[in-house]
Amino acid sequence: MGNTPDRRRREQVLHALVPAFAFTLLFEILGTLFSVLLGFLSGSQNTNLFVFATRHAQSLQAVGGAVSCAVSCAVFLPAARREIRDFAASRRTPKMEGAWETAVHHVPGGAQGALLFLLASALFLSAGINILLSLTGVTALAGAASDMTQNTLSDPTYPVLAVLLYGLLTPAAEELIFRGLAFLRLRAAFARKEEPRRTLFASLLRAFGTVPAALFSAALFALYHGNLPQGIYAFVLGTLFALSVEITGRFSTAVFLHSASNLLILLFSLTGLYNDLVTPIWCACFLLPGLLFFALLVFFLQGGVRSR
Repeated sequence: MGNTPDRRRREQVLHALVPAFAFTLLFEILGTLFSVLLGFLSGSQNTNLFVFATRHAQSLQAVGGAVSCAVSCAVFLPAARREIRDFAASRRTPKMEGAWETAVHHVPGGAQGALLFLLASALFLSAGINILLSLTGVTALAGAASDMTQNTLSDPTYPVLAVLLYGLLTPAAEELIFRGLAFLRLRAAFARKEEPRRTLFASLLRAFGTVPAALFSAALFALYHGNLPQGIYAFVLGTLFALSVEITGRFSTAVFLHSASNLLILLFSLTGLYNDLVTPIWCACFLLPGLLFFALLVFFLQGGVRSR
């Protein structure tokens, strides 16, 4: 019977899944090859190579991971740029601009205020989730482990590289795949018509399939991280990053929030402050405001405005 809605939806979901899974597979292959190379250097009979590989092991691992991520992302860069460009163009239409301006108008500070709410939520949640996972005895998150201070002392080049790679390069590459491609493509698959007597904000989310697309793309992001602790962290933050793209209309918002969250955890870890924060009180001091800032943003965005 031709191209039915269900079949079309399945094709759209597949269209979103393939780049995410291919990126993850390519990243793992390249990461494995780099680990083999690092193992070869560490076991080298050459004294200089052995000393260098041993002294800078943490930095070399960071470089290997970042290079693997960047190369894997480069394969899908043209497709991601097209999706982001099309999304930006769709948001610049008078109808869409007017609808989102109406919703954001109810947020204190307008669009800038919404961005601040999102930033505060991302920063507080990133710290709170890390601390919660440490308190529950789950394996420490990469990039937020309490023993990173020791690595820094033995590898003085690592802090600078960590900031450049984990704080800037990796967030941009990961966002291109999981928000620029997966999330933006999944929006079309889960889109629904607006319903009457719903708030304008809820109608906009439903019309573009934002919530299921955000959750689905966040699940892909969690699987990419390959372990339970990072998966939990990636799912929660990934959902927030996806929603931030929809709310602000800018893909760059997700990159900014991702970078800021990574840099905060790196700051806590590299300075040794993270160890002192792993207490139930500090966990609550970060988690509760993170949830509160996001809840307040949603409350203001709804604004009591009803779709006509």
